[in-house]
Amino acid sequence: APMFSESLAEVTQRAEKLLGKVVVAKTLANPHPLIARLLADDEKRRQALINEPYAWRKPRFDEPLPRRRLKILNALFLILSKAGFKPSLRGEEAEELGVIVGNFNVSLTLTKVEQRSRPAKDKAAPPKPRLQLEIVNWAQGGEFPLNRWCDTEEILMEEHLPQIATNLLVAGEMLYRGHAIWDHKHLAERKT
Repeated sequence: APMFSESLAEVTQRAEKLLGKVVVAKTLANPHPLIARLLADDEKRRQALINEPYAWRKPRFDEPLPRRRLKILNALFLILSKAGFKPSLRGEEAEELGVIVGNFNVSLTLTKVEQRSRPAKDKAAPPKPRLQLEIVNWAQGGEFPLNRWCDTEEILMEEHLPQIATNLLVAGEMLYRGHAIWDHKHLAERKT
């Protein structure tokens, strides 16, 4: 059976070293090419609205939450690209997200968290919308680092981006190990 000399902690340290000092971009001034494509498409939609006010294809990232979501993705993609990894994004509203680590696509989601709120007696302002990022395709079995982050009252998602980038790389290693174990098991079964 395949043996792996590095522990999860050592893989995490190697990923942190590979990423180096992580600087989180807080604006969309210098967007990643994938994000730039979404912004350009939004600008086309905005221009179409000027010519035809009832156009059905409205800009998608003008509201505060979708705009913030785009900023988070941009910062994460810039971090990963700088380290030599290839982020991927598909869908008109960037629903399908991932990063290629080695030969594996590590999938993730960045979604709005639906909050249930009880009616307040003093009619306070509704709670701010929160975002949740989750790494969705972990290998089965074994130990895993944190794979879900959510906005809280004290800490926003942006502060977790260095850890998220590191854990995406670790997830790629874990997918590789899971595949190697599965492949060995499959070959042993075939031989039997």
